[in-house]
Amino acid sequence: MLPKTPKVALCFESTAGRGHLELAEMNFSALAHKGASIAFLTGTLSHFMPNRDIRAAQVFSIPSIHKGLRGIETEDGTVYLRDPEFQKKRADALAAAIREYVPDVVVIEPRYMHESAAIVAAAREVNPKVRIYGIMLDIFDPYRAEGASYEQKLTALNLFDEILIMGDGKIRAGDICDVMQTPELRNKTRYLNYYSNVMPPRESIPDSDREVVVSAGGGYAYWRDRDFYEAAIQSRKHSEAFKDNVWRVFVADPEALEDIRQLARAEDPTGEKIVVELNASGDRFRKTTANAAAVIQRGGYNLIAEALNVKDLPVVVVPLDSAETSLNEQMVRPHMLREHLPIRCVQVPPRNSHDVPPDPAAISQWSQEIGGQLDSAAKQVPHIEHPLVFGGQQNFAALVVGKHRENVVARYRPTLHAVTAGGPSL
Repeated sequence: MLPKTPKVALCFESTAGRGHLELAEMNFSALAHKGASIAFLTGTLSHFMPNRDIRAAQVFSIPSIHKGLRGIETEDGTVYLRDPEFQKKRADALAAAIREYVPDVVVIEPRYMHESAAIVAAAREVNPKVRIYGIMLDIFDPYRAEGASYEQKLTALNLFDEILIMGDGKIRAGDICDVMQTPELRNKTRYLNYYSNVMPPRESIPDSDREVVVSAGGGYAYWRDRDFYEAAIQSRKHSEAFKDNVWRVFVADPEALEDIRQLARAEDPTGEKIVVELNASGDRFRKTTANAAAVIQRGGYNLIAEALNVKDLPVVVVPLDSAETSLNEQMVRPHMLREHLPIRCVQVPPRNSHDVPPDPAAISQWSQEIGGQLDSAAKQVPHIEHPLVFGGQQNFAALVVGKHRENVVARYRPTLHAVTAGGPSL
């Protein structure tokens, strides 16, 4: 019997929260549904594995990196791009994992050129027939964080057999990544459509019982997110459309919970109109979002996709500032989508330091902007047609498994022809 399902290695990192881990989990679930065997190559899972439903995968843990005040930092406390020894340590660990697993398919989120090169070299060494995919978000400029030149990007991206985009080719942010416009890369690029967790059905309840959901997603850093929460909480009094609704504030970090509750009590001493809770369950968060009156959130891929999967839901996005991201996709995404969806954008710059005190006047101004934009998004709802197409993870799995089967059949075709020659036609 010919092997019909592949061994797939998924290479990814979540450096600031759970976002990329959730996307990897969606790919895992879709691939597992088609019978594939899956391995994760990541430094992320040590933080989130206890709460995830991906224990069936084989996990190769590599030295971890995370987003910090100085950019991407290592588990040793150094800046990753300034630490060649740690870079080699990670690249060697990735290559060793590939050699041990011997995958039929490798899927890489292009983050650093030396890591991609190490994975590809090891994969082709142990399996010359391996198929290698690069996979990227809807807003992308791979290897930009390294300051890679046009030629370096072109060389690195040509290591992939195909480049998969988790977005809609009809809704694009323009030529952010110039190298992707070359014919050789355009011919190997495929848009999968947007990914999203399955959202619960929207219940039939009175509008007055729907809540405004506030969330910074699956991560939290005081210097980055506290001002966002304070401005969002204060914006309730500036919203004519939603000031009488309950506002439910989700916080990912248990250590930050009491601090955010104090911010809420300053606006609502009773605790009845602004409720702060730990974002401990993705299912609960999604159910609350599905039945929300409106949402105020960061501009991460998963938050946007889940919110926009709910029909006619007003969304105000407060993106992470470009000071801490090589490409501010959180700023680009809402502007790219706002012509088609009830979405508005307000900037709340991070303090970029633990020592800089909050600026009450600035926070007050931001809160007024958020409240005004929330009302504006609510007014836009009746005039919106939702163009986003979801199901990206299912398309991903169908492509990966389908291509593998095609390759296997092609590899064995001479033998099959020899066996069936002269037999009855079907």
